[in-house]
Amino acid sequence: MSESQPSAPRIIPSSLAALAADEVAAESGAERRNWRSILRRGLPAIGVIMVIALVGGIATYVYETNRRGALALSNDLIASIDRRVGLQLQAYMAPAEQFLELSAEIAGSRGVFDGGPPAEELALKAMPKIAPALGFSYADPDGNFLYVVRNSLGGYDTKTVDRRGGGRKVTWVRRDAQGALTETGDDPSDMFDPRERPWYKGAVAARKPFWTDTYVFFTVHKPGITFALPQYDQSGKLRVPKGQRMQVLNGGTNSLYGMNWLVKGVIGSPTG
Repeated sequence: MSESQPSAPRIIPSSLAALAADEVAAESGAERRNWRSILRRGLPAIGVIMVIALVGGIATYVYETNRRGALALSNDLIASIDRRVGLQLQAYMAPAEQFLELSAEIAGSRGVFDGGPPAEELALKAMPKIAPALGFSYADPDGNFLYVVRNSLGGYDTKTVDRRGGGRKVTWVRRDAQGALTETGDDPSDMFDPRERPWYKGAVAARKPFWTDTYVFFTVHKPGITFALPQYDQSGKLRVPKGQRMQVLNGGTNSLYGMNWLVKGVIGSPTG
């Protein structure tokens, strides 16, 4: 058996080796040129994108900051307006409450014909100093009623509903701006019953000082609201509801006091 002979080494011609090296160098140079071209064209675009993103981020930050600041300012403004309105309403409504508390001290829990005269005298003196006050009401559980109301001449009239003895008599006393008596008379067509009015019912149901919603006053046919103050005896029995009316406070029970307040521009319900 003959031994295998080792193969002779392959010899590459030098010209072929140089050609391969040139081709590799050419390919590398082309790749480098391509990358340089890509970088020359891409870097500005990347820069523009980065600038746009930066500007967008700054704009978003400024917007959110301004938005939060505006919301905080708006909330502060709303809170300030709310406090101001609250103070104005308190100042507007407080005279009615103070007046009825004073009238309750003077007239106490006596019925209309016992406590009415001193309460009427107080109303005639105090109401001209309370601009929004339209009328003062004084009623009892028997349906007796005293009402002092401002008239078109700048004076104050007094309406009395007398239901003693099972009857019903409505009497008016009218005065001029100087307080001088100008007329007295009866009104048999007036069917007013204070016990059916919202200020009376509301105060009796609440068993405490009570403000009505807006409604139309029975006597003067104007919209208003009433602050009513019920009075009870030691046994818890209703004595005198009183009410102060404003345009928009009305009110007046053995006893109930009420004050009517007139509120300009307020449309009341005709069911009051």
